[in-house]
Amino acid sequence: MKASLSCLPCWGHDEDVDEVVEIGRVASQHSKISIETLIDATSAENEVAQEKRNSLAELSWQDSKGDLVLEHIRCVADHEYIRQSQSYNVSNCETMIAEVRGTFEARKLVQTLGQFEKPLYAIEHFVRGITVVVQVADPIAQIIWGGFLILLKNAARFADLIGTILNCVCNLSKMLERFRIYNDMYATERVKVSLSNVCACCVEFCAAAAKIRGKIEEASRDFMAEVNLQQAKETHFLTKGVKPRATRIPCHLIPFSNRLFFPRPAIMEWIEAHLLPGESTSPTGLRSFLLHGLGGSGKTQLAAKFAHDHRNDYEIIIWAIADSVSDSLKADIGIDYKWLVIFDNVDNEELLQNYWPSSARGSILVTSRQRILGTTLVDGACEVGSLNDAEGASMIQLILDNKVSDANDRELVAEMANILCGLPLALAQMAGYLRTNHVTVREFLGDYKSLGYARNLFGNARSLDHPQYRHTLETVWQLSFKKLSIDAQTLLRIAVFLHPDGISRQLFQIPKALSDMPLPPALQILQKSHNTLRYNEAKSSLTQQFLMKYNDQELSLSIHRQVQQSALHELLDGDLENLRMAIFGATRALYHAYPRQSPLGEPIPNWPACQQYTAHVLHLLALYETETRIREATDPQTLALMTELLCDCGVYLWARGLFRDSERMARTSIEIAERVFEPHNCLRAQPYTLLGCICLRSEERTEEAVKYLELALQIRKENLRRDYKHTDAPLHIDIQLANAYSNLGIAAKQMGEFEKAAQLHEKTIEIKERRRDHCAGFLLALSFHNKGKLRRLQGHVEEAANLFAECNKEMRIYKDDKEMEARQAVWLCSLAEAEASLGRAGDAELHFSQSLQMLKAVVGDSLDTGMTRLRFGTFRYETGSLQEAEALFKDAEKIFGSKNGTARDGQFLCKNKLACALHWLGRTYAQLGKNQDSDEAQGRASKLYGEITGKQIPADAQEALAEYEKLVSDD
Repeated sequence: MKASLSCLPCWGHDEDVDEVVEIGRVASQHSKISIETLIDATSAENEVAQEKRNSLAELSWQDSKGDLVLEHIRCVADHEYIRQSQSYNVSNCETMIAEVRGTFEARKLVQTLGQFEKPLYAIEHFVRGITVVVQVADPIAQIIWGGFLILLKNAARFADLIGTILNCVCNLSKMLERFRIYNDMYATERVKVSLSNVCACCVEFCAAAAKIRGKIEEASRDFMAEVNLQQAKETHFLTKGVKPRATRIPCHLIPFSNRLFFPRPAIMEWIEAHLLPGESTSPTGLRSFLLHGLGGSGKTQLAAKFAHDHRNDYEIIIWAIADSVSDSLKADIGIDYKWLVIFDNVDNEELLQNYWPSSARGSILVTSRQRILGTTLVDGACEVGSLNDAEGASMIQLILDNKVSDANDRELVAEMANILCGLPLALAQMAGYLRTNHVTVREFLGDYKSLGYARNLFGNARSLDHPQYRHTLETVWQLSFKKLSIDAQTLLRIAVFLHPDGISRQLFQIPKALSDMPLPPALQILQKSHNTLRYNEAKSSLTQQFLMKYNDQELSLSIHRQVQQSALHELLDGDLENLRMAIFGATRALYHAYPRQSPLGEPIPNWPACQQYTAHVLHLLALYETETRIREATDPQTLALMTELLCDCGVYLWARGLFRDSERMARTSIEIAERVFEPHNCLRAQPYTLLGCICLRSEERTEEAVKYLELALQIRKENLRRDYKHTDAPLHIDIQLANAYSNLGIAAKQMGEFEKAAQLHEKTIEIKERRRDHCAGFLLALSFHNKGKLRRLQGHVEEAANLFAECNKEMRIYKDDKEMEARQAVWLCSLAEAEASLGRAGDAELHFSQSLQMLKAVVGDSLDTGMTRLRFGTFRYETGSLQEAEALFKDAEKIFGSKNGTARDGQFLCKNKLACALHWLGRTYAQLGKNQDSDEAQGRASKLYGEITGKQIPADAQEALAEYEKLVSDD
């Protein structure tokens, strides 16, 4: 049998041969010993293999067909390779492809894997035939398909060579098909012997490919070792040169100058102040300075720039990479010359202590990712951080150099700098990508929103400003990640699923008493009873490497967005269990930190905490929505927690008028609940209730609201029927049923079905009166208020006033409860309106004043305060107190106007209220004879009405008033 397959020459096809030749040419210049040793070793292996083949030729086919084939295989592949290929226990093509599919999917190469399938199945056809002939199926098949598994997994790692490997596999399949045809035509013993050789060729093909990869990696390591050795030798000779007998002075060993360097004058001034002799420094003393910061922040670039700018200030400049410092550096630095030593990328203080020069006439500049490294040795330190948006935009434009059509669009370029968070490495590599690939900034901004696009750029983009820099955004922090403790890695992975800012310490303090399910060992850092010391150590590990920052005032962590994105990519490409645990940890932490919405339907507790954690929930939701692998890795336990968490956060957003995000949470919660809960589980009803309430806030979606609310009611009724058939339902089940009736009552009122609405509200009150021991106060007051608004709309103003009075009476039980005081104030305004309609001006005046005073004290200039001012102003207008009415309408306009620009999804609510306030202000101006002011106010109101409804306001004054009042009919 020949020493190599006939298909192996195709490894040299097309462009790949140029890359391999070039690598060999460059490596041979610096690593001749290693390469020659590799060639000699390979030749020796070939001689041994040939001897084995010659001995096999003397065996008879009749001795043992299966053993002979296996012996042939052992000739062409070493024992470790055969053991490894058999250990995968794959004996057919389908199983092998299933095993490698995950690797190809993770690297976005599924389409390429599909191209492998046809030739591989053709090879399987041959393998089945040969194993039947030799009657030894499993061992041979396992070696062959285990070998192909090894080959394809490695092929996925070397994307540049994958096309070449595919060509090889195709050629091999065609060759085997020809041999199979020959066997069918000429079934002689000699042909069978040839077939055994061909079978061994399959194994030789995979083994050779695996060995080539191994040799390339080994050669690469040897090459880097030789380069480092050469650099150490040069450093040694250089330092020797400073002795008195030397003549080659000045001598500078520093990296190439960077023509696209972006200046950072403030940091450069710090370096110069510490390292250059001046009024405040001794002309002969040893001077030192540390640049520390996040990987990719530009420390090395600044050090190189300083060395080039001041090469005339030093007779000796030595650039010492941390992992290749010469052993003789410390001893060889001369004392008769001015020298500068730059220790680049130092990650441990021991190295500095071992090689810290003792001469007193030099300067030392250290760069490191460690915050506290070298603080006992260096005179000063400066953190190198990210650029601001203006600086980042300038750096991008410097690199683009007008090579991209919209490079001078400052606004676009500033936006690009912002989304890259000002990290110099990110700016340099992304700008370099735009310039070399002729991609506009606008195109980049559109595509960068895709996580897959960003991931691809992270792994492939290179810097134009520093081409010798070996890291990409995907690899620059990998070493830092690996150096973290287990707890620090856990903390970092959880932070991937949180908003990068404001990661409160409280998130990592789950009370043991509140935990209804034990935390797995990997997440014990989240347990309050365990984590005080462990959390502090993990936090310290992360902050020392600048991967996260800690805010002492707010007791919270933050993570750089590019670090967070890189950590996410590593999670998505890595072990599925790590991803699953990170999702569970983040969800569990937020679930316990986020204020629970009461199952009794009581007001939202702790609004500041809701606001604090909502950004984190939104970040978690965004990743769950966009990343398929994250959804696949989320287990049922996590999904159950996520359902409740999203509902709780959705209710808060709904109460704040942020309906778009609230609806996202409701719909995602519904999708999860339908998968993980039983049909009658009340947790299924919660997101439908939330979605129904969201739809109620829009007149155009009332029918949609009824659909969701009726579905929620059906789920709760089914829950009662199945789980509480022979026993009384617990309190929270009854109250949730009552609230379901109440929500449908509100929907019926909006649809004009007043009698149906009244019946539903009666059912609500009936359930709550039956549970009065627990429902007194807010729960009953809410139902009285809803029914009162309905009766007033029906014209039963007296009954409505009585219901509002009952509502106010119920709320008097609360003392020193700001949230309840605010609600009482709003409902007191409803009582005042009813009293005004009944002609009880004195009572109305009192209750309007009380309502406004309470709201101002509790919630300040909120929307509720604005509405009370609007209603109080209407009362003043109708009673002839026009100056007081004008002041109240102006205050309302100011509140609604200020909220309009910041309310996001709640903007339409603010616009509605602002339009109505402007209309009433215009009417008041007209009564006061301020006609120009009146026209202006009415014009603004009319414009807003058109924006909201798409229609023109009626010309008739009373019809116009009715339209504006319709805009602010609230529930």
